[in-house]
Amino acid sequence: MHFATLLAVAAAGLGALAAPTYGGNQTMDLSEIDALNLLLLGKHMAIEAYDQSLANYTAEEVVQAGFPPGLYENLITINREQKEQRDFISEVILAKGGKPYKPAKYAFPVSSAPASVGFLIVIKQTTVAVELGAIRFLKDPDLTTHIAAIATVDARHSTSLRLAVGRTVTSGGIDTAISPSGALQLLNEFVKELAPGDAPLPVEPNAALLFVCEASTNTTVPKPLIMEIPQGSKTPLNGSDIFAVFLQGKDRIYSPVTVGPDTYTLPALPREVRGSSYLALAAGNNGPIFAGPVEVEVAGDGSYAVAQCGEF
Repeated sequence: MHFATLLAVAAAGLGALAAPTYGGNQTMDLSEIDALNLLLLGKHMAIEAYDQSLANYTAEEVVQAGFPPGLYENLITINREQKEQRDFISEVILAKGGKPYKPAKYAFPVSSAPASVGFLIVIKQTTVAVELGAIRFLKDPDLTTHIAAIATVDARHSTSLRLAVGRTVTSGGIDTAISPSGALQLLNEFVKELAPGDAPLPVEPNAALLFVCEASTNTTVPKPLIMEIPQGSKTPLNGSDIFAVFLQGKDRIYSPVTVGPDTYTLPALPREVRGSSYLALAAGNNGPIFAGPVEVEVAGDGSYAVAQCGEF
């Protein structure tokens, strides 16, 4: 079952003071305060998305859209717990002498109850991936434990939503962690402007990865995935082989793409990719990632849905 969520992504960079790579060979460092503010930025975003959806649609409208009774109340509970998490992270940043990020300006292009529910699933999964990627930058063992505990709660939230709409619960025994440069690119899909006085994080986001949805997407017949990156984005040097890389738990599944004048085409999905996965572009087999990630859901028959193309 697939539900519409997102329109095309507009990647608005939040600033760049460094240029880390993203993937298995990443070597960047991030301060504990910056890592916590990255989590806080994501938490503010998730809360705003849930606040808007809960305000725009009633429990009756959600049931009429084909979702089970009780889902709306579950969304309310999830949002309340997200706000507890936000408050905790803000208090920790203050206690450590930092300045917590305030809510930013967001753009959530959804216009129906089904689109809203699918969108909230994507947001929750993104939150978990960002949290798992940020934990490595925390120096305080007790704080690391608390943030890991927050990630487990968010993972339970994600599981409950995925079960409610009939989607695959997991793609393996280890969940996917997204590095800061990839996390910031994911957040940039929705964060359009930081709050006044909040300085950009010292992380350069990856280039946005945009799908040519009409050409590449079909939920019943597998077809090639056709992608673009915005003009002016940093790309690998000429002569680099470009690979699609699927991030699935601890695994990085690489597959060569065909490079056209303005597009990158993946002829077919690797057979190993199933369930929820993140797709990015890398410079070379096992090379650094320069664009993405974006979320892709792959069914057992090899058909797929792309969140960005409004199919979840």
